[in-house]
Amino acid sequence: MFDFTPNTPPAETKPDSFTLESLYAWLRAQPPEREYDYWNVHNCLICQYGAAHFGTDIYHEVANMMDHSSQYSEFVEIAAASPHTFGAAANRCRAAMERGA
Repeated sequence: MFDFTPNTPPAETKPDSFTLESLYAWLRAQPPEREYDYWNVHNCLICQYGAAHFGTDIYHEVANMMDHSSQYSEFVEIAAASPHTFGAAANRCRAAMERGA
């Protein structure tokens, strides 16, 4: 008999980039003490997140979309609140997930 089972492992699945779970995973991978400037279009948390997920050629568009869409208001609230460190943002994101936002 022939076994036609493919020898390739299953594809790795990643969470949707536009979920709090994905944002939280990305934040946890950043140095927690590292600061970001929410008002700087090159250094804000949302721009850096967009660049990491979608590339530097479209990250401004992604950040602009997220910043102006009520669907992503939780992302903006997490990024805008102080203190502006990745560790503090991760804590805010985790709290939002626990609230079921």
